[in-house]
Amino acid sequence: LLVALPTSELATAMPRSGGGYYFISRSMGTSYGAVVGLGLWLGLVFASAFYLVGLGHYVVAVLAEIGVSITGLPVGPHVLLGLLFGIALTALSVTGTENTASLQNAIVVVLLVILTGFLTYGVLDATGLFGRESVPEAFFSQGQLPVLSTAALVFTSYLGFAQVATVAGEITEPKRNLPLAMVGSVLIVTLFYVVTIFVATSSFGAERLGQFGETAMVEVARDLLGRPGAVLILAAGLLATFSSANASILSASRSVYALSRDALLPRRAGTVNLRYGTPHI
Repeated sequence: LLVALPTSELATAMPRSGGGYYFISRSMGTSYGAVVGLGLWLGLVFASAFYLVGLGHYVVAVLAEIGVSITGLPVGPHVLLGLLFGIALTALSVTGTENTASLQNAIVVVLLVILTGFLTYGVLDATGLFGRESVPEAFFSQGQLPVLSTAALVFTSYLGFAQVATVAGEITEPKRNLPLAMVGSVLIVTLFYVVTIFVATSSFGAERLGQFGETAMVEVARDLLGRPGAVLILAAGLLATFSSANASILSASRSVYALSRDALLPRRAGTVNLRYGTPHI
């Protein structure tokens, strides 16, 4: 929140594409802005690749869960799927911000419905309103240091709100919508994280959860709802990585656009497509 509040304030005061680059270049100078802008672009490129590979893994996992395996490919299926989704999302971004936004809204709504339904069932089960009562016995069962180290890792999951600022120039009513999007997203994600951890530790306890590793929530869902629950959570992970990749690809292009607009990159990179109104290059 301490990051989201001033960022939303800056974005509201200077609602232009480029986000952090625009703020820094206008307040501290061009050289500082160039470092931030290029760093932001490079970070978004790596983030997009990270999400796309994760998306490929989720697709493979969902197919495996329903008994379908992908073999005989020259590269790993998750890499190939990531490349295909990357091409498709890039093409979508080129054809208009409205298309990307519409798809993003639909994905997020479906994702929130899945998570809300699953977590509501999990909370009711944990508190004994139906099923078994299995509320965790104690907070900080592994001590306080693991909580801090995990929080540092999870912190990156909250930083998506900063991507909102990179497309500030294309947001309607920025004075109202920018603060709502940035601060609201932090609060909503926090609520979902807290409830998710409550449900997970209620199902298995910290010791058992630690044995599952990265598939812990899939096993929690399987424990509560059987195979349909596992498929549902894998599908939610697929939607989450899909939406993150979609947002990162869109935001990365706006960083390059802002830099080229100020002649820090070749101006051709900031050419706006006359048909779609996007910086397609």
